[in-house]
Amino acid sequence: MGIDDKNGPSDEEKANWRAPEQLVLGDTEKLQAEAAQRQKDMDVYNAMLEDCPEMEGEILPEKQRECTKWEMREMADMILEFEEEYPLAELLLITDLTPDEATNHPLREPAKLALIPIVEALNKLKNETDITKEKYDELEASYRSLSKAVGFINKGKVVHR
Repeated sequence: MGIDDKNGPSDEEKANWRAPEQLVLGDTEKLQAEAAQRQKDMDVYNAMLEDCPEMEGEILPEKQRECTKWEMREMADMILEFEEEYPLAELLLITDLTPDEATNHPLREPAKLALIPIVEALNKLKNETDITKEKYDELEASYRSLSKAVGFINKGKVVHR
């Protein structure tokens, strides 16, 4: 029987009941233990940074969050939107541009700028989530095909590699 029944709380509910001050005390102890563990983790991380300063900003694998299906879908959508907005075949046809022409090109320059949020999202997935190597490699290959289509300028030529 539940607390809302005519006969009152069940024996199990009575046994598990705690007074408000017990809740606060128990929760406080739990919060203090969690805070102490976080501090230990930070101490280990800071000590590691002293030994390997190049790791600053990286998230330790055991602290990475789960890579969600939503994030994977969002990344795939960004790539598809890029391909719809900036046809890769047309980008690959751009071969001769001076540096001045490149900054004003009506297709290539906006495409180049549109790559920025894609690579940022890709890096975020790699550095902050537990994305598998296979899934990451697949997304990175898609990004590389976009980047290859945009290309880079070398001596007045757009290099698509």
